[in-house]
Amino acid sequence: MGMMIIRHKVSDYGKWRPAFDQHAAMQKAAGLNNPRVLRSADDKNEIVIIFDTTDTKKAKEFGDDKSRCQ
Repeated sequence: MGMMIIRHKVSDYGKWRPAFDQHAAMQKAAGLNNPRVLRSADDKNEIVIIFDTTDTKKAKEFGDDKSRCQ
């Protein structure tokens, strides 16, 4: 098992988080599970997401899809 770590700046965490949660099935289909979302103490819209991965290739493809960035 591997890990995927994403550092991302969102425009509005309050709007982003529900959309992220709605993509749980897509995340799981991409081999991503056990998501942990961390927020910067200095900028609440700067986040780090840590996933456990079961399929590195699928996880990379999922992460490369720019349409998921908000």
